[in-house]
Amino acid sequence: MLPFDLESILGIIGVFVCIPAMVVLIVWFVNRRKGRGDKIRAELMAKAIENGQMLPENFFDRPKKKHDYLSAGIINIAFGLALSLILWLIVDMQNIWAVGLINVFVGVALLIVHFLEKKKQTEENAK
Repeated sequence: MLPFDLESILGIIGVFVCIPAMVVLIVWFVNRRKGRGDKIRAELMAKAIENGQMLPENFFDRPKKKHDYLSAGIINIAFGLALSLILWLIVDMQNIWAVGLINVFVGVALLIVHFLEKKKQTEENAK
């Protein structure tokens, strides 16, 4: 008889196989998306050169990503509250529900950053 039961083996497989596989898949999808955008830009550039058109100076600049702190803050707060509620209802340990408060505070910090950035932008636009 083996010293491990089926649940232990499945847990080990989940930790050492499934989690790294998910990380690899996420990285692959992100890189594939970026590669597809680069391919489309290269095709557009080739067509423009074939037709003798001039490319704008900022054609090769990548668009800046605008951080959406508001959405990220709301999502973190909702996730933290849900995690706290689930841990409070399911787990027998007394104060384990407080783990969800980490996400709540991260979400609050992101909301603060959002409003500070918004205030800063309105002051810059007013000048």
